[in-house]
Amino acid sequence: MFKFIKRLFIILILLLIVCIVAAYFYLGSIVKYGVEKFVPPVTGTAVTLQNVDISLFKGKFALNNLQIANPAGYAQPNIFSLGEVTVDMDIPSLLKDTIVIKEVRITEPKISLEATGQGLNINVLRNNINSYIQKNSTSAQQQAEKAKPEKTEKAGKSVVLEKLNINGATVYLGAFGKGVEIPLPNIERKDIGK
Repeated sequence: MFKFIKRLFIILILLLIVCIVAAYFYLGSIVKYGVEKFVPPVTGTAVTLQNVDISLFKGKFALNNLQIANPAGYAQPNIFSLGEVTVDMDIPSLLKDTIVIKEVRITEPKISLEATGQGLNINVLRNNINSYIQKNSTSAQQQAEKAKPEKTEKAGKSVVLEKLNINGATVYLGAFGKGVEIPLPNIERKDIGK
């Protein structure tokens, strides 16, 4: 009996190690799948993400070519898109009172604001999100939230962003199928939160 339990325990440990290794190597694919599977029901539009690269031990995160489609009836294909977002974190700072993000770089963010007979696309998207939230929240959940005992406030962690770069941003302003794309100036900020 003891040998059986010992073997079962070893098998479970090996299975856990295999799962952790698989999750580490496929974490980007898991996040990509999650975004493309679970965000569209919330927005009511298609959402695509080309690639996610996560390096936990280096503290680096990148996502490429995120696109949130416009609701039906608007000229532009996307209400929002990003070329690339990269984040470089100081991993040891996660255990300290101040979390340090070394750099966030956002490339080619594009926002489309359009008006048609059905209104502004951003309002349609907001209504889709609110409708999803209302449909998926129950009064029981809300009552449970109210019934929770109040917690004493502890000082939270602070976050410092050492460098922020936003490059190639544009805003499309349109109405009834016609519009103009406006390039925005590049943004570089340092020491946000210090």
